[in-house]
Amino acid sequence: MPGNLRVLSIPCFIGRPYNSRDRKHHIMRECTKVTMRGVKNTVRARVRRDPEFRAGLLKQAIESLMAGDLAAGKAELRDFIKATSGFEELSRTMRKKPESLIRMLGPKGNPTAQNIFRIIAEVQKQEGLHFEIKIVH
Repeated sequence: MPGNLRVLSIPCFIGRPYNSRDRKHHIMRECTKVTMRGVKNTVRARVRRDPEFRAGLLKQAIESLMAGDLAAGKAELRDFIKATSGFEELSRTMRKKPESLIRMLGPKGNPTAQNIFRIIAEVQKQEGLHFEIKIVH
């Protein structure tokens, strides 16, 4: 595997979970799981050395949010922040606790539009980027 990406074979269960009294309904197969630590480290390294890639990640997050995919947009924005300035720096400029920002962009988070747009504005300012919306028919 390239870089520090590792692949693990782990048992995956199909149907009901394993129960020693009910073995006939238990089917097991091998699954391949890519460890996320390797992927995240690879992305962080690329973000630090490639400004176009960094801008592309932020663009993807904003496009996901604009398309109505809040879950993907939050996840992409969270990953972007982790790979760049971090939540500590963002919390200082926004005057919010880092935990609050992390929770907002987490899977169960429900940020207001005001908070999402403030985060995007701050991130753009930190990165020296300016995004414009273009209407395409």
